[in-house]
Amino acid sequence: MSRSFTVKPAVSYSQGRGRGNQAPSNPTHPTAAARGKARGAVTTRTQTDRHTTRHTQTGMNPREQGQPGEGPPSQQQQPGGRGTGLDQRMSYQGGFTMIAPDERRRQEMSVQFRQGVEAYERHRENNRLGHVSYVGTVGGGQRTQAEARSQQVRTQQTSKYDSIQKRQAARDLVKKREEEEIQQKKTAQRRKTEQNQKTEEERQRKLEEDHRQKNEAFLRRFESEQKSKARSKSKPSPGNREPAMLSEANEAASSSLDIGGSPLQELQRMFPTYDRNTLGDILSQAGSVEAAADLLSLGDQ
Repeated sequence: MSRSFTVKPAVSYSQGRGRGNQAPSNPTHPTAAARGKARGAVTTRTQTDRHTTRHTQTGMNPREQGQPGEGPPSQQQQPGGRGTGLDQRMSYQGGFTMIAPDERRRQEMSVQFRQGVEAYERHRENNRLGHVSYVGTVGGGQRTQAEARSQQVRTQQTSKYDSIQKRQAARDLVKKREEEEIQQKKTAQRRKTEQNQKTEEERQRKLEEDHRQKNEAFLRRFESEQKSKARSKSKPSPGNREPAMLSEANEAASSSLDIGGSPLQELQRMFPTYDRNTLGDILSQAGSVEAAADLLSLGDQ
C-alpha cells in the first residue's frame, strides 16, 4: 500500500539564545521572484506566463479549441493557404496537443469490418453441417464390448513382456554385430599369419637353395684344385688310390675316437692329403666333423 508523506519546508528556522523556536511572520515559502531578487533581481517566468504572453501577443484566446492560429508558429496555418490534414485535426490546449481522429479512415475501417463479418456469416451458412443419423456401436461394429475389453486386458498384460523381448532382441542384434566384427578381424589376422608363414617358408627355401649352391660350387672348386695337385705329384693308380684313401680315413676316424683334439685336427688326421686352410673352410661350411668327412669322401669318389 502506498503511503503519503507531508513535505517539510526547505527553510529552517533560526534558533538562538533566548529566542526559542520563532517562526517567521510569513510561513509560506519564498517565491521564485523573491529568490531572484535576493540573487540579483532576476525575474523568472513560469510556463503559464509564457503561454499567456504568447497568446496575448497573437490576439488569440488559448481556451478556444480548433481555432486557427493556435500552437507554435511552425505548425500554424499560413494565411491565404491551406494546411495539411494532420494540422487541421490538431488543437493545442495549454501544454497538451489533441489530434482528432480521421473520420474518412474510420469509415473505411468500419466498412471493411462489416464486409468481413458478412462474408464469414455467408461462409458458415454455406458450409453448415446437415442432419446426421448414426447409431454408434462399441468396437466399431466388428467386435463386442466384452471382446474389446478382453483384448485390451491381454494387450496390457503382454505389453511388459513385449517390451522386454524388444530390448533383448536389440541387445542380441548388437551382440551379433560385435561377434561378426570380431570374426572378421580373426579371419583377417589368420590370413595375415598364413601369408607371413608362406613368406617365411619361401625365404628359408631360398636360403637353403643358396647354401646348397654355394656348397656345390665350393666342392667343385676344391675338387679342381685337388685334381691339379694330383697331376703335379706322382700318385698311385686310381684303382689302388681309393682303397688307400678309405683305409686312411678309417684309420683317422678310429684314431680320432681314441685321441681327443680339435675338430680341425681330427679332420686333418682323417684327410692328411688336404691342406689345413681348405679343411678349415670345409669344416666351417659343413658345421660338424661328420658332415665335413662325408663331403670329402663324396668329393674323393
